[in-house]
Amino acid sequence: MDASRLNPPASGSIPFRPVVREHWQQAIAAGLTTGDPAASGLEPVLKDATGGYFLCWPAAPVRSCIVYLGSEGQQFVAARTERELVSMLPFGGGLHDAMSHWSHALTDQGTPKPLPTERPSEPWSDAMVAALQAARVTLETDPGARIEAVNRAVLVAWRALCARNFKPVIVVRATRDYRPSERFTVGDRISHPTLGEGVVEADVIGKVTVAFASGKKTLVHGKSPS
Repeated sequence: MDASRLNPPASGSIPFRPVVREHWQQAIAAGLTTGDPAASGLEPVLKDATGGYFLCWPAAPVRSCIVYLGSEGQQFVAARTERELVSMLPFGGGLHDAMSHWSHALTDQGTPKPLPTERPSEPWSDAMVAALQAARVTLETDPGARIEAVNRAVLVAWRALCARNFKPVIVVRATRDYRPSERFTVGDRISHPTLGEGVVEADVIGKVTVAFASGKKTLVHGKSPS
């Protein structure tokens, strides 16, 4: 599938981008992972707004399985095939929630979050749906069930591969002053006028979660001037 055809029109912030192999190599060189997933036969497919990668794992128990390597160490299983993953992209953060739910439910990591039931209403989602329909992709109606099935088949082997070969890490960069109009990403160190210094731990559309000495705070970023 030609991922470039799946780029929606420029309206709103899109949480998923096709990966160029050179960008993936730059991420490895920058220390975003320890070890090279490519050495295990993994190929990048998509990058999300939090800095995580969806990767095709041809050697998995399910042929051409898509797995997820997050910027904070998440090791999820996403879909049986690239096309199946693409069919679920309009669920945005709900896709991550479903992966997290089944990863926790199947590995006794505590109480998982409830499964998402609806597609988000963010401005990018309608543009994503239109682009996928134009590319003749049938949208998935129940991503939770799809993700459950592939996790039951692949999760144990995927986590074992991660434990042997690599683990994502957050890269902390030079301190930047916080302004709502600035854009930040995972690993950025920011200086807030009242909260002090903190490190960005998560980047969701229009907002970042920042760990300060006083606790985690959610801040607006990338805000257009009024």
